[in-house]
Amino acid sequence: MLPKLLLPRFCKILGALLYVGAVIYAIAAQPDLEDLKSGTGLLVQWLSMVGLLLFTCAREKVEDEWIARLRLVSLQWAVLVLILTRAGVKTYAWAVQDGTVSVQYGVSFLLLVYALVFHGQLYGWRLAAWRKDRNHHEE
Repeated sequence: MLPKLLLPRFCKILGALLYVGAVIYAIAAQPDLEDLKSGTGLLVQWLSMVGLLLFTCAREKVEDEWIARLRLVSLQWAVLVLILTRAGVKTYAWAVQDGTVSVQYGVSFLLLVYALVFHGQLYGWRLAAWRKDRNHHEE
């Protein structure tokens, strides 16, 4: 991701709060997300997408080449998972001859997978380095 497109670090916390708040409200109130007359479903969808976008586009403490590579690899995995999931759902709908199966989860799903892969790799490496350093000092 281009450094000019990255948001300040506080946007990660703001994005996480927006996303978690939208998910908690959606679970608690169970609004019809497809009903555009009341606007509640649209608001929940917007809050979750904006939250994910803020979370995924926030700058890390150190933005170097390794972080840029992690961002690229995470985006590639997210696109691959999205394509395979959509193809799987469409194949399932074709196999059971059900035209009502919906695949309208593209952007949110893509951002969520990106965030999970990126932060899983980022903090997985940090945790492994911390464990290695801790074990080295104990010997």
